[in-house]
Amino acid sequence: MITSSTTLIGNLDCSATSDAAIYIGHDGVTLNLNGFWVKGANGYDVIDNDGYNGTLIKNGTLKPVGEAIGFDNEYGGNSATLDVVNIEGDYSYYSFGVDSENSSGLTVLDGSISGM
Repeated sequence: MITSSTTLIGNLDCSATSDAAIYIGHDGVTLNLNGFWVKGANGYDVIDNDGYNGTLIKNGTLKPVGEAIGFDNEYGGNSATLDVVNIEGDYSYYSFGVDSENSSGLTVLDGSISGM
């Protein structure tokens, strides 16, 4: 779980786990993939944000086998916001881009999907 802004320093392969690769655990977190990729586990989110506000995910590739980004305001309250900038998705397997439930503040800028 990341609770403060973070920049990757290499590729992250979490395909052997049985959970999300990265959990966002606080408001105002920026996750800079820094040109690298993150691969998720079968049936799980690559990045999971359960309602934290002001999240920015940018500059890299997500390789999901479930959902690329789970953005669910599970805990109610104010609508959380998520910005996705310059993110590519490698959807070579069964997967979704962004699954947004109970949230209204989603912005995707400069994203692409490949491998479908």
